[in-house]
Amino acid sequence: MAGNAKPYHAFLNNLLVDGDMSGPLTSQSKDINTVVSVALQAVWSGTTPVGSFNVQASNIDEDAAYVTIAEVEVTGNTGAALVNIERPGYAYVRAVYVFTSGTGTISININGKQ
Repeated sequence: MAGNAKPYHAFLNNLLVDGDMSGPLTSQSKDINTVVSVALQAVWSGTTPVGSFNVQASNIDEDAAYVTIAEVEVTGNTGAALVNIERPGYAYVRAVYVFTSGTGTISININGKQ
């Protein structure tokens, strides 16, 4: 970003819509090579869902290559979590819901800025 240029939205996409929280979930991946910051947000509701919202990253878009870079506890009937990543050095991100107990739905979106 040169001079006083302000960041602008490069994309705002849904990675997962109304995912069933009665088991584990993995979102689609997102190529983030063209952005300088990215934020992933999860919003859930249900009957006492318990687990974690994880952000995973990789330089290769293959399941076995992803590693968890952030983990947020999911508890309560409704809630939200936001993970902000500045200047990522990896090429892809995705979100994972790790199931422990309960039921509900979860939606996850991603916002990227250049």
